[in-house]
Amino acid sequence: MPSEGRHTRVYRAVGEAEYRDILRTGRFLEGPNSLGGKWFAESIDGARSHARALYPDGVYWLIEADVPDDAPSLFRLPNLDGLGPARYLDIDDLKDVTPRACQS
Repeated sequence: MPSEGRHTRVYRAVGEAEYRDILRTGRFLEGPNSLGGKWFAESIDGARSHARALYPDGVYWLIEADVPDDAPSLFRLPNLDGLGPARYLDIDDLKDVTPRACQS
């Protein structure tokens, strides 16, 4: 369980099904193609880059969240898929994280 310490704001591009789940539950849920967690870009531009690659039709939503820096499952790559820094967290470490529609 992460402590009440530092957090980092991260961003995620999601399709319609995941967006509807977030609206319905207010949480990140494990999806059908999930590895048991979620990847997040460390910048909104990074999330947009991933969105262009994942959703070429342009239909996606941007979500932001503040994730704990000391989550046990936290894994960081400096350049995920050549699109910039990203963080991965297991679903268990996201249960207290509140996703929000990105305002930018």
